[in-house]
Amino acid sequence: MAHDLILRGDFASFTDAPYAGAMDLQQVRERLRVLSDDMTDLIHRYGMRAQGPLDVLKNARACITDTSDYVRFLELSLEGRILADEGERLLAMGQKQKSDEPPLH
Repeated sequence: MAHDLILRGDFASFTDAPYAGAMDLQQVRERLRVLSDDMTDLIHRYGMRAQGPLDVLKNARACITDTSDYVRFLELSLEGRILADEGERLLAMGQKQKSDEPPLH
């Protein structure tokens, strides 16, 4: 069962140390790079070819034959989405802080 795999720690990246506290933008970017590399490996291993973002999960379901790889693919997708949202939030905070600063003369 996939849930048991996660509890055993086979797919523990989502609960690893980077999430122990707040992440800065550099940490988010680095983690996204690692996730992207992992996702690319799975895509190549299973020869996935999605026509667009909406086809990705349907394509993964059809192509990935190993349950643990499919669960990992879903984890990477979710974690990537969460990190992308956090990166956008950090960028917006940085831009707001810059606009709140008095102009330099």
